[in-house]
Amino acid sequence: MGVTHGKKSEHHLQLSPTRSRTPLKGTASAHADLLSEQDGEQGQRAEDQEQGKSGGSPPQPESQGEEGRDLIIQPKKRPNLVRVSKSHQELHRELRMTHKRGPCLEVKPELQRVLEQRNWEQGMKQRREAEEKKKRSPLQQELLKRHQRLEELERELKAQQEGLQSSPEFIRVKESLRRTTILDVGEKVV
Repeated sequence: MGVTHGKKSEHHLQLSPTRSRTPLKGTASAHADLLSEQDGEQGQRAEDQEQGKSGGSPPQPESQGEEGRDLIIQPKKRPNLVRVSKSHQELHRELRMTHKRGPCLEVKPELQRVLEQRNWEQGMKQRREAEEKKKRSPLQQELLKRHQRLEELERELKAQQEGLQSSPEFIRVKESLRRTTILDVGEKVV
C-alpha cells in the first residue's frame, strides 16, 4: 500500500493542526506521530492542572483527536435482558398502541363482545326485513300470505300422515270400518 495524494489527504491534514505536514511512509511512523500527539496532550494537561492549583482558569475537558478515538476500543453496551425478552416487547407494543388510541379505551371480555356483535347482526337483519316489507306491493303481500297458508296446510297433512303411519295397523282398520258403518246407516235412513 502506498500513500495516496489528493484532496482527501490534504483535507485530512487540514483538520489536524498538530500533525506534521509530511506524508507518512508506514504504520510505524503513524504510530509514532500518535504517541507524540498524546505526549503533547499529556504535557498540556499537566500545565492546566498546575494552573488550576495556582488559581488560573479551570482545566479544559479532555478531548482526543479523531484518530485517537479510532484506536481506542469502545466497549459495547450489553443488551438489557428484560428489554430483549419477547413478553416485554409485546407489553411495550401494547402500551404504545393504547397510548395512541387514548386512555379511555373500552376493555370488554370476549364473550361480551361476541354477544354485542350477534345482537348488532340480528338488529341489522330485522331492519333489512322491515325495509323489504315496506318495498313490497299489496299484490306481493297477498301472494306471500297465500304461499304461507299453503305451506302450513302441507305441514299439517304431512303430520297427519306421519301420525297414521306411526299408529298400529289394527287402529287404522278400525277407523276405516267406522266410516263404512256410518255411511251404511245414513243410506238406510234416507
